[in-house]
Amino acid sequence: MQKLKATFKCPSFADTEYWSDAYIETAQNCGLAVTTEVLEYEPQMFAGTLQKLQPDILVHVEGTQQAITLLTANLDYGPVSIT
Repeated sequence: MQKLKATFKCPSFADTEYWSDAYIETAQNCGLAVTTEVLEYEPQMFAGTLQKLQPDILVHVEGTQQAITLLTANLDYGPVSIT
């Protein structure tokens, strides 16, 4: 059976580490192989103070089309890419 790869981006408006843990656990429960990638941001000036932004976290999964479809159905946001 053909394996596909998909990438999900955790929502960055909240605690991305919480979201990534939830995404990883859900993906593993769907039988997918999971890796993560953290895209750190430099602190930004906002309203005159230095703010540390939440890092973007990408969750890369690999598995069957059926497993990726199941994962997508269980998450609030769909994949940013599928190959």
